[in-house]
Amino acid sequence: VNTGVKESDLNLSVSRLLKEQFENCGITVVMTRKTKDGLYGTATSGFKRRDMEKRREIIEQSKPDMVISIHMNKYSSPSRSGPQVFFLEKGCAGEALAVSLQNALNKFTGNSHSALSGDYFILKCTDSPSVIVECGFLSNESECTKLKDDGYQTKLAAVIIASYLQYRQSLPQTGMVT
Repeated sequence: VNTGVKESDLNLSVSRLLKEQFENCGITVVMTRKTKDGLYGTATSGFKRRDMEKRREIIEQSKPDMVISIHMNKYSSPSRSGPQVFFLEKGCAGEALAVSLQNALNKFTGNSHSALSGDYFILKCTDSPSVIVECGFLSNESECTKLKDDGYQTKLAAVIIASYLQYRQSLPQTGMVT
């Protein structure tokens, strides 16, 4: 299904909502991308790799307490739907955060997905808890319609924020800066 929707536009929209809501909770946010422009310079051979390297540089410099990377999913079957959260590997710092987010997103959407491990570049940029949140499937026409809706995006961001805050409360308080 080609919906004509640019994933990068939706990613940025949801990320901006998350930034606003996190900051409303007093949490500092560093965005790796603030505009529609990629971080790769000229769109020549290797631009994707240059973009990812620049993101890693931003993450390493900011020394984050956690990383949430926002994406939209696509799949060969247009019936596949619902947010999917990924973490690097079993036992890593991001696993508990991913499970918390996945459970909250399942409750919000009525899906029953499990958080999954995945070998993704962005998850290897820091030892801090890092997750990829695939907010839904652009290959599913009805879900794509929802993902384009500002109200739905706002609710999605609110679920992610609430889940993060719940996750953070579950952490041992020793040495934690709030």
